[in-house]
Amino acid sequence: MKAHRLRGMIRHALNIWGIWVVLFALILGVAGILHPGIGNNAALIFLGIAAILLLLLGIFTQQIRPAKALIDAARNLSQKDIVDLKAGVADLSQGNLSTRLAVQTEPLRVSAQEEWGDLVHGMNRMIEQLQETAEEFNNLTETPCLRLCYVGADSFLEGQKCGDVLGEAVGGRGQIAISSGSFQHSGLELRRKGFESVLRQKYPDME
Repeated sequence: MKAHRLRGMIRHALNIWGIWVVLFALILGVAGILHPGIGNNAALIFLGIAAILLLLLGIFTQQIRPAKALIDAARNLSQKDIVDLKAGVADLSQGNLSTRLAVQTEPLRVSAQEEWGDLVHGMNRMIEQLQETAEEFNNLTETPCLRLCYVGADSFLEGQKCGDVLGEAVGGRGQIAISSGSFQHSGLELRRKGFESVLRQKYPDME
């Protein structure tokens, strides 16, 4: 916490220092134009310095802002949302069928800068996948009841078995299309994910 606060103070001080330098250069440049004794060349030099410093400050601000947003999002995911997910799964395994999950981290605004845009897209995909996981988890615990256990087929294992059968049938190569009655139903989604997991692990040449 102290290190984070120190970095913030240093960044704030640098911003203030940069603003004062720009103002000083602008004042000297304007004074040179208004006061012939200083000379037009010197005035133009000071105005040029002010313009360059303003440009550098703008670039610095554009670089820092998306980086800070990414760091904040990663911190929220690791310290809050993923911790809550682990706790929710633990509660469910202990028989608490009423536990709920809510992902607090919001998707980031995509940066216009290409290098930051790729990172932001990757972070947003992680956030969206975590939100989907929380939604599927909540579907399992949405309706309160007195159930003690679940007796039935394992949808994820069904999907894995289907992936194995298909992979062997086509020799582990080729293109496939996935058709589902609903991409919102938890059982169908578990089956689809089991199917895709086998293809990724055992049949990477299939698309």
